[in-house]
Amino acid sequence: MLRSTLCPCHSGKALERCCGPFEHLPDPRPTDDPSAIHRSFRNHLIALIRDSSALTELWFAFLDHWCGEGDPFEAKVDSGLLDHFLWDWFQRYPEARPLCRITQAMESVDLPMSSHIGAWADSPLEPWAVEHLGKPLIRLRRLNGNKTIEVLPGFPIPKLKAGDGVLGRILPHRGFRVLGLGAHRLAGSVGVARLQSLHAAALASHGLSPTVTLRPDVHNTAWLPVHDAWIRAARGIKAPAPALPPPEFPAPARTEIDLDQSREELAGQSARQAATHEMGRLRLRKWAATLPPSERATLEDLLG
Repeated sequence: MLRSTLCPCHSGKALERCCGPFEHLPDPRPTDDPSAIHRSFRNHLIALIRDSSALTELWFAFLDHWCGEGDPFEAKVDSGLLDHFLWDWFQRYPEARPLCRITQAMESVDLPMSSHIGAWADSPLEPWAVEHLGKPLIRLRRLNGNKTIEVLPGFPIPKLKAGDGVLGRILPHRGFRVLGLGAHRLAGSVGVARLQSLHAAALASHGLSPTVTLRPDVHNTAWLPVHDAWIRAARGIKAPAPALPPPEFPAPARTEIDLDQSREELAGQSARQAATHEMGRLRLRKWAATLPPSERATLEDLLG
């Protein structure tokens, strides 16, 4: 591997100066040593990120969602956006999030690692105020709730100071709480007030109290839009403009397609089989875009 290879966590650093040294390290025996816990956490995280590279279609579907009418190939990808994809992206079922898919696939290969990573699946982004910067632990106070915890930073947060706001995901790992991949810093008391306000506003838009801790299985309709709103607000990015409604045309003449025939475009599945799961529906949409309107109408009915 070239020494100039960038780390897949999208930190912007070279692999050997970021997550590379933590790859393939043996997991420590039960320990209270924060440095050993940190090495173990980064080992598990880089395994998760490496395996996510196989989810190409999901990644581009996520970028299409994130960019709206913009060009997904021009999206600025960093560790925060990668975190949003792994933990938050799904179209129908929260169990289809990339992190859940990867841990399920890992079970037959490395059950202990799969179990550790799977324990992260329900962790939402939360708003915190930094009360004390210790070495190695940081004391955080949850906004809109006032719970205080000590966490181990998974990655350095440049310029972080006591009194700053942090929008971050707290991940349990070997008895410690670890501040995960995509933490967003909002500087000073102004940043804390802004973070508290945007957090409460995003939850209120879905009829939720600011003291609620989101769960993907309970708040499945709010999980993605709320996380989207938090991340865009923390970055100062406006939500993409909604697409204009398409012009109305007379319904085209229909040419019926055999929905039960196996298709190479659908990875050997029939259209009916593909319509039952997220990846298949993505393939159906791509295939439908290549068909003439008379044939496309049947698939559009199937996609609803």
